[in-house]
Amino acid sequence: MELKTIKQKRGIKMKNGLLGVLLSFFLLLSCTTKQEPVEITLPQETREAIEKAVPIKDYGFYALKSSYPRKAEDLKEWSLFVCGGSSPEMDIYVTISSLKQTKALLFKFSKSYFISQNMSGGNPEEPGGKETNTTLQVPGQDNIILPRESLFFGNEMTPEKLYTKCLKDVQANQKGLLLIKRTLGDKQKDLVELKFK
Repeated sequence: MELKTIKQKRGIKMKNGLLGVLLSFFLLLSCTTKQEPVEITLPQETREAIEKAVPIKDYGFYALKSSYPRKAEDLKEWSLFVCGGSSPEMDIYVTISSLKQTKALLFKFSKSYFISQNMSGGNPEEPGGKETNTTLQVPGQDNIILPRESLFFGNEMTPEKLYTKCLKDVQANQKGLLLIKRTLGDKQKDLVELKFK
C-alpha cells in the first residue's frame, strides 16, 4: 500500500514535469511564430502603380507588430521609409501611386536610404549626400510638393547596418512603414508584413 502511494506520487510529479515542459514549449513557439501578413485593400490603379514601382518579388512592406495600419485610409497618416531600394526615387513612385485616383498622396512623408555604388570615402555610417522635398509637376494640376528626405550612403555601408538605421527611425516615428528586401524583413520577429490587395 505504501509502495503504491510512492509510485502514484512519482507519476504525478512526472506528469507535472511533462506538462511544464510542454507549456514552456508552446509559450516559446507563440513568441517566435511569424505573424500572418496584414492585408490592406487599395484601389486597383494604386496597387498596380505600386507593383510597377517596386519589385514585389524582392521587396516587401513591413511595420512594427506593436503599431501598424489597418486600412487604406490610415496610410495618409503614415510615413514611408525605403531602406536600400532598387532606385533612389522608389519612395516617390510609391507615394504618388494614389494621385490619379484620389488626387492625394498615399503617405504623408517619405524617407529614402540609398547605398550608392559610385560613392566612397568619408564616414560609412553617415550619409554622403542628402535631398529634401521634391516638387512634382502633375499634368492638369498644380505642382505638388512631396515632403521627403533622401539620404545617400557610400558603398562601404552594408544593407544590415542601413536596416538598423531605418528601424531606429521607424521606432521613433511609430507610424512608419518600412519598404525593405524580403531577405531582411522576413527574418525580423518584431515586424509584420503588409500586403496590398
